[in-house]
Amino acid sequence: MIEELEWTAARPEVLARGVKIDVPQSVRNWVAKEPKPGNPSLEKAVKETGDPHLKHLLEWSRAVNRSVEEIVHNVPPFPHVRLCLEK
Repeated sequence: MIEELEWTAARPEVLARGVKIDVPQSVRNWVAKEPKPGNPSLEKAVKETGDPHLKHLLEWSRAVNRSVEEIVHNVPPFPHVRLCLEK
């Protein structure tokens, strides 16, 4: 996720529009230290820290999950996905 935001921030279209994309340090720290990043561990971090950036990330993640549930139906797993992930 962080790498994606950094790539987006460096795109000519984004730079031309003067849009500044920052990844908060608390998000960087959480991603760096969390061995199993996901909503359960993010929920725990939000409860422990009250960090507004982590809270925003959790809200965004939940919204993405809701969108996927609404949009994606009857899509089987990609063939050979397990093998690809293992490699």
